[in-house]
Amino acid sequence: MIENLSSLINDNYKSFPQSSLGSSYYGKNSIDYNNLKIDYRKSAFQVVNQLKAFSFREYQLPKFNNIEIGNWEITNEKSILKPGTIVKELTNSFQIATIDFDIILNFDLYGRLWEYSKNNNCNALKNLLTVSNLDLETKTKEGWTALIIAAYNGCYECVKQLINAGAEVNAHNNNFTTVLMYAKTNASKTKDNRIINYLLENGADIKLKDVFGKTVIDWVKEEDNELYEYFKSKHD
Repeated sequence: MIENLSSLINDNYKSFPQSSLGSSYYGKNSIDYNNLKIDYRKSAFQVVNQLKAFSFREYQLPKFNNIEIGNWEITNEKSILKPGTIVKELTNSFQIATIDFDIILNFDLYGRLWEYSKNNNCNALKNLLTVSNLDLETKTKEGWTALIIAAYNGCYECVKQLINAGAEVNAHNNNFTTVLMYAKTNASKTKDNRIINYLLENGADIKLKDVFGKTVIDWVKEEDNELYEYFKSKHD
């Protein structure tokens, strides 16, 4: 793939029919991505390769005991239990036996991060940020960061926690809809401007444009006259 990538991009390649001898074909239904199965009756190295192959956050993550796995590591401990058996169950990980070495399966904690941010579960969010090293700019399948989720759902305390933990105040989704734009949607519904105020105080850029070429002021001008006057006063 790497050797031929340039030729593919530049449309500079030659094609030829696949031989009938030794040919192969894998259709899109070759793997059931809703029911991924990791075969632990392999070496730790082989198991890790399976995990890598099935790990695409935008689509799916491999699971163990119905818990999504975010990352993994091979230990120096020889496996003495049956492959696939839980050797140890820790707070946020499993230690699993293979045919040669145990591996550590670390739970994917981003689901918790986004859930806590959505439900304004401040204590749980604080504990999670304390014990983990999560990238706060990691996005959901919809393209939302934890701060976007908290701002859209009016979770003021979580917004403060996330920003204080280093979350990007000008983060945006795939359409360049910014945190501030999500916050204005909530403010328009609740008439509560605290999150907008906090975002602006911490560097939110009121001039940023989305994929439609509109700023947050352009949007509120069409949607909410009261918010429009508020943003104009902040802009001035």
